[in-house]
Amino acid sequence: MWTPNSKKNHELNVEIIRQLVCKGASEKMAREAYASSCTRRKNDEIDVIEVVKDLYQKIKRKHFYIGMYPAYTVHWPMLKDIDEVMHLGYSEKVAIVLLQNAKMNVEIIKAECKRFPVQLPKEPFFIEEDEVFDEEEDLLREAKKDEEKERQKQERKLPIEVEEFGKYIRSVPEMTENERKKITVIWNLPLQARWRLYQFWVSEAKVLVQRSLLEHEEHYFYYKSQVNELNKKLDKIILQNAKVIGMTTTGAARYQSYLEELRPAIFNFFMSTFNSYW
Repeated sequence: MWTPNSKKNHELNVEIIRQLVCKGASEKMAREAYASSCTRRKNDEIDVIEVVKDLYQKIKRKHFYIGMYPAYTVHWPMLKDIDEVMHLGYSEKVAIVLLQNAKMNVEIIKAECKRFPVQLPKEPFFIEEDEVFDEEEDLLREAKKDEEKERQKQERKLPIEVEEFGKYIRSVPEMTENERKKITVIWNLPLQARWRLYQFWVSEAKVLVQRSLLEHEEHYFYYKSQVNELNKKLDKIILQNAKVIGMTTTGAARYQSYLEELRPAIFNFFMSTFNSYW
């Protein structure tokens, strides 16, 4: 739903490709060279400088040819397309996945972005710890920190594999009901449209949860009132069987209806130093 099914495709390392191109290699040859390293490498942690140096030497010795590793390179977008999508406001990783989803068609991404431009929330403002603050600045800093903590607390958690996509997913408006009804196959939607559909689902889920909460709230207050009535009846029975009833003025006000029904012969009120007997 979030990204194309590319688990079998090794992730493109754009930095390595760019550095090989800067050294003079063609982009297509750089992609083949990097693909060769993907077939041998087992550890995701690499030394970019060493890899670039090794691959460039092999390119100079003509160890590779175009079309040598199509299983890898067919899923990797070209640098100019990545840069073009990044220019729309997306990060490098998101741009790559958007292109993979759109089958390398930049125009599909542009069309969606034209309808709903990228509008990311502003980054939280932090003040450096080593700066000198007056009292007003200290209060501002604490307020900003509290605001950021609350934002992070309220922020919906996303799966690790789409964590970087979170800010883009949350930035798009939800899909309308009419748009949703026109969908026949979700997987044919551009990735940006899927994000809007997800927002629609989130909104629908919120409505269902709120409705359920209201129903439970009504049940809670109904049964609470029933329990309160039973407790009042129990209190009344206890008071009817008591020879002496002692209570504060607050208690007398609370149980005024009971006292009227019981009609005790003697009332004794103690209010500070004043006593009155009825």
